[in-house]
Amino acid sequence: GIVLGVSDRLILKLKNPQNLKEYLLEFDLKIERSLSENIYLLQVSDKKLTLEISNRLSEKEDVEYAHPDFIKQRKKR
Repeated sequence: GIVLGVSDRLILKLKNPQNLKEYLLEFDLKIERSLSENIYLLQVSDKKLTLEISNRLSEKEDVEYAHPDFIKQRKKR
């Protein structure tokens, strides 16, 4: 019964941030902000590709995790 949506942002955690610039260029991403050490909130150029890009990033050896910044519908209590 939970409704989730996908935004044009994703969360990426790298084991080593050396390849961040390469991934930004490869997937046409922009850094929205750094959330903590080696964790980034990134903006995707095309919202329709958010899930695909996060999946492809997850396959990279130096990526600890990558997932969309999901939008959850709030319930009133």
